[in-house]
Amino acid sequence: LWTGDLVSHRGRHYEVDRARIFDVPESPPQLMVAAAGKRTSRMAGKKGDGLISVTTDPKPMETFDEAGGRNKPKYLKVGVCWDSDTEQMQRLAREQWPIEAVPGRLMSELRIPEDFESVTEPMSKDAPSRALLCSADPAEHVKLIQEGIDAGYDHICVHQIGPRQAEFVRFYAEQVLPEFR
Repeated sequence: LWTGDLVSHRGRHYEVDRARIFDVPESPPQLMVAAAGKRTSRMAGKKGDGLISVTTDPKPMETFDEAGGRNKPKYLKVGVCWDSDTEQMQRLAREQWPIEAVPGRLMSELRIPEDFESVTEPMSKDAPSRALLCSADPAEHVKLIQEGIDAGYDHICVHQIGPRQAEFVRFYAEQVLPEFR
């Protein structure tokens, strides 16, 4: 696709029918690979330009490094729900991001929105808020980010669940991020 030509592909994992990038960049973007298990972590280390993970478990990163990823960027995505009201945080986690509580292997098997709904509907009411950091305490957010740094990630992506994005950014700017300067 990075040539700007019309491309079709029929492979083992996906199909592309007459795709084209019209505004080809001077150099292609890096392709980060999301991985959690041994097989995908190995492939990410061999073929990807970096790793994306959602766990501080050292095994995926070790496998990634051994397969050629040692000097490549490593991204950790952490989910948080920040609000001043604890009940509101739990409600938001359940309503807006229940998939956070779906186990990793199962996530790769879900194909359509109805599959996600059928898996998340019978969950306990507090399962999503237990899978995310639901807290207004800056120390807990600092601790979460520090765990990622200690695990060896050089990029931490914080995914805020909820509508109060501007307030969340201000909270991080004033009370969380200064702890890392």
